[in-house]
Amino acid sequence: MTAPERLESGQLFLLATRSAGKLRELREMLTPRGMRVIDLTEAGVAETPEEEGIEIFETFEENAIAKADYFFARTGLPTFADDSGLSVLALGGAPGVRSKRWSGRADLAGEALDAANNMKLVHAIATLPAGTISSAEYVCAAAYRDAGRRLVTRGTT
Repeated sequence: MTAPERLESGQLFLLATRSAGKLRELREMLTPRGMRVIDLTEAGVAETPEEEGIEIFETFEENAIAKADYFFARTGLPTFADDSGLSVLALGGAPGVRSKRWSGRADLAGEALDAANNMKLVHAIATLPAGTISSAEYVCAAAYRDAGRRLVTRGTT
């Protein structure tokens, strides 16, 4: 979405993430714009096993919309959601949309999971043939859902 000023100032919005880091960053961006934001815990949305099955798509945009749709349906609140990850050219675009689950460590969460994913990435890059030239980009697709709108945008760096 490129025009947050179209959203009603003072309106309550749900940030559909359980990541403390994302919550902090998003609040810092949205609150100065007069937006009242709450997270899933504040909205009373208990974590369920079915949440693991939301981000099953092949694109960041599809996953972001799926997450926004899911939490909008559960709460009825205008919802922001995202999907993001790192795409390394020499690794065929991996870890890509699987960035959060790339290590395969379902027994970990939070910073421990991030560390395991990063270790696997460093190892994968270290095993590339000598002289391999590659680039990487961070991709983020942000989605918004309310009763009348369903929007998504993608940014890379």
